[in-house]
Amino acid sequence: MPEPAEQNSEPSIETAILSDLRLRFKDVAVTVIKINLLPGIELNPKARLHFQSENPLGMAHYSSEQSADIILSVQFKLVKKGFIARERIRIGEILSPSMLTREEIDVTSGQNRDLRGLFFQDATLIGNSRIEARNTIIENQPLFTSSVQRVADVRRGEIIPLKIKSGAMEITSSAQADEPGHVGSLLHVTTLKTKKALVGMLKLDGTVEVQL
Repeated sequence: MPEPAEQNSEPSIETAILSDLRLRFKDVAVTVIKINLLPGIELNPKARLHFQSENPLGMAHYSSEQSADIILSVQFKLVKKGFIARERIRIGEILSPSMLTREEIDVTSGQNRDLRGLFFQDATLIGNSRIEARNTIIENQPLFTSSVQRVADVRRGEIIPLKIKSGAMEITSSAQADEPGHVGSLLHVTTLKTKKALVGMLKLDGTVEVQL
């Protein structure tokens, strides 16, 4: 009875390159498009490859244990999922699911490559009046974390209840918000009667509580 043929456990050149690129670009999906072996080079399929360099146009260069010189170049593509604006979104507009589409974005080169770590990813905040545009977002432009912000619980200039505490004493009054604010964060306000600047914590009921 003939013995089974010995299986080659060595990874192919393409598999080895793909594994190396995935380690270098952990936050994206990597696809090897084309491998170009330099003219006159004969590469042992089992030879180990050594990464030499890559450029921001989707091209990497490798040498091998046979030679320290570059022997092949690899064209690759990088893709990352993100949100794309379906329409122009103006400053202050509250984002809704209908304004955006989630797509695989080519981040092989250009601005998308440099800023891929800043793609906005939290789908739970889109809708329900949770986030708004900090700047104008152009149609077909990726949505970046720097382009949006949480909708403020209190707007600048809004008149809100004020509670001032000092020991057992408590005074209630009204104040004007000097900045946008969120529940659970400190808020700068100015009292309406005395025009005194204070800093207090914005509570869930909309009151600013100041501890003296």
